[in-house]
Amino acid sequence: MSLAFLIQAQQTVGNASIPFKMAVHKRRRLSLQDQTLPSSRKRTSEEPTARSAKRMKKSVSFNDDQNKKVTIDIRTDEKQNAWYNRSEYRVFREDIQTTLLSVRLGVSQLMEPTDFCLRGLEANVSPNVGMLRKVKRKILISSVLQEQRSQRIVGAVKPDVIRDVSAVLSTDALVDAVKRGLSDCTDAHFSS
Repeated sequence: MSLAFLIQAQQTVGNASIPFKMAVHKRRRLSLQDQTLPSSRKRTSEEPTARSAKRMKKSVSFNDDQNKKVTIDIRTDEKQNAWYNRSEYRVFREDIQTTLLSVRLGVSQLMEPTDFCLRGLEANVSPNVGMLRKVKRKILISSVLQEQRSQRIVGAVKPDVIRDVSAVLSTDALVDAVKRGLSDCTDAHFSS
């Protein structure tokens, strides 16, 4: 059972005020018998069986607190200047292709370091590196999803276990990120 409240307001569009109505629905709160579960999945004192876990109703709930943020509308030309357009993206792609080609041909070693940067393109320099990253990412995602499915079947909620699965499978990425960060720091602070 939900309660609905009708709000009447006015929206200003240009110089005109347009009245509108909006229904706000409030969800009924369930009794808090198990404080460890999120409010959208409270359960009774009985543990769900594997069969009842399959039939668990999926639901989405929203916080009752409403945060409103007032924004000032900006002009169309300011919006256009705030985002890249298609021609700028095309230039970015061409620059990336030129950079990768110069690395593959060995020309990048003759270029000035200030005119050349591979940051973010490391996986594209070598097809093997890029493919290995994609495979590891797919394994990580499928493992996390499998753990979530397993927990759902037994009616458990253990986010720490899901986090541990992700952490173990992403250790290589963490080590690579730290190495790249140290390299960037060294280049930025100690190069001439």
